[in-house]
Amino acid sequence: MARSTLQERYLARAARTYHTQLLKLKEDERQPVSAYLSKHGILNRGIWEAYRLGFVSSPLKGDERFTGMLAIPYLTPAGVKALKFRRLVGRGPKYGQHEGQKPRLFNVLAFANATDQIGICEGEIDAIAATEGLHIPAMGVPGVDHWQANAETWAPVFKDFGRVLVFADGDTPRC
Repeated sequence: MARSTLQERYLARAARTYHTQLLKLKEDERQPVSAYLSKHGILNRGIWEAYRLGFVSSPLKGDERFTGMLAIPYLTPAGVKALKFRRLVGRGPKYGQHEGQKPRLFNVLAFANATDQIGICEGEIDAIAATEGLHIPAMGVPGVDHWQANAETWAPVFKDFGRVLVFADGDTPRC
């Protein structure tokens, strides 16, 4: 079996496992996730389910370093193509991902709902918030550095939209 097929099967399993773990958390265990997502305008469980957000409480083999992190699957019509992890509390790197994972646009499903307008956000959670809260289909870029490194590939994706809204973070860029 091809490596990409094995990887895709693993990603689908991991996304499903971590999503189930999030939904099965007791209310007090779910509090850090709820607080983080609420702070970003993601207020209901239906949104968690639509984007298959997860929580790593019992990691699959090899994912131990992601324990206690929010799992954010990169969903496409062909399935889960990547997973990103976000630390919610404690020390350590803020984000994590599997070795060898290439940067990609988040929420490519926004294309299906976009008409003449689409949004670009810095980050996955902001893309979800813009799509669900503002009702503007939005895609997420995993940071300004990744946009700059991949602009030649990613920018043409947006050329046919009449209006492209850029939702930037208020932080200082690290350029």
